[in-house]
Amino acid sequence: MASSAFWGVDCEGLRGALLAAWNGQDLSARLAISTIAAAGSAVVVLMGIILVLHWRAGWRMERADRLRGRWLSILLDPATKSRPVVGRGDLETFALVWAQLVESIRGDYRESLVAKVRDAGIPRLLRELARNGNLRQKLLYVHVLGSLKDVESRALLAEYALLEDPFLSMQAAAALLEIDPRQSLEMLLPHFVDREDWPLSRVHAALMELDVALVSEQLVSHILQALPDAPLRAVKLMGCIRQESRTMILRMLFNFQQEIPWETEAALLEQIQDPSLADFARERLTHPVWQVVVAACKALGRAGSEQDVAVLSGLLEHPQWWVRYRVARAIAGFPQVRPIDVEMLAACQSDPYARDMLRFALAEQSLA
Repeated sequence: MASSAFWGVDCEGLRGALLAAWNGQDLSARLAISTIAAAGSAVVVLMGIILVLHWRAGWRMERADRLRGRWLSILLDPATKSRPVVGRGDLETFALVWAQLVESIRGDYRESLVAKVRDAGIPRLLRELARNGNLRQKLLYVHVLGSLKDVESRALLAEYALLEDPFLSMQAAAALLEIDPRQSLEMLLPHFVDREDWPLSRVHAALMELDVALVSEQLVSHILQALPDAPLRAVKLMGCIRQESRTMILRMLFNFQQEIPWETEAALLEQIQDPSLADFARERLTHPVWQVVVAACKALGRAGSEQDVAVLSGLLEHPQWWVRYRVARAIAGFPQVRPIDVEMLAACQSDPYARDMLRFALAEQSLA
């Protein structure tokens, strides 16, 4: 029988030679050859898997780019009557596109975009999948529902706002404020004040997006109901309310005879902007807690005048560095105080640290 050949190679002869070589090896050599063959096969399989995953990722990216272009062309064309078509599998991609787009648009044009998305039935899909996705998807879908002002999602968002998870609950609270500011703020304000796991900066940013009259009304009412024990976080949120309301509340709190914690006292001083409240800061320049003295110096820097230079300069030799720094910054920052006046005051100081601090503050002021 003629032996089979492939590309001129005698396959039967090659097979016989390989078999003879294999039979002629000892056990250790056979194990080594088997190991090399298995490793080579694994490398080939792994490279195949990597190539398939790479191709799949590239295909997904190309598809996402096509969908993004199609959705944007529909959303940004005011003349078209088309609505974006979004399947369940593409909802996350659409939510990312929408979140990026809506952040840069305000006014009536934004409302027209929201109307297109509502008409496409996307809020219903968002509500359904917001219950079953992972945390990242829930955060994204909740944010989009808030930007769409989807009234039907209020029950879901109110449920999420009461969760222990600080990220999802805070995101749901912010979304509720976008949908129904008045009713939601009334419900959420106690949580804004009491929940320490909600970053105060995020709460402040959410409140700043609302009507200042609404925030003033409800936050002032909350603080008045809590008197004489003003919650510390509520005091720190007073920057969101009207100046006249803030001045009124601060005056009431400072005039209480009952002793308040120094943390609250420092937070109250941080809220002083009105020159009519400067006396309350002056009274606390001798406070035994240096953090309160720092807050009083900062308050005088905002609401005081050049007449405070004399009393402030007496603190330039304070043992606490932060007090000396804030005193020097307050003096150098008064509009009526000239740089030459600060230099002369520095030259009159017997303490070298006081001289250096005044000159340092003056240098910072000149850079600002």
